[in-house]
Amino acid sequence: MPATFQVLGTDVIAHPSTVKERIGDQLQATALPEFTKVREAVELFAAALPAVAAAERVIEEFNLEEKATPTPQAERGQMQRLSIALA
Repeated sequence: MPATFQVLGTDVIAHPSTVKERIGDQLQATALPEFTKVREAVELFAAALPAVAAAERVIEEFNLEEKATPTPQAERGQMQRLSIALA
């Protein structure tokens, strides 16, 4: 009997596109232009996906401030939250 693999109750072999719609991809390193605002980054990544949460909801859910910029000077925890939010 062949092995089966499920993610969120869906068979990944039989329904790969359904699984891909329900999971995110997190980059190894988030490299954004130096002065990109959090809202701009969230909207940019959301534009690549067919159905995602509104930018406002993502920013609020991950406790990201509107004025923050994902630069090397940004708070490390905030950068990690942004990276996960973008996924």
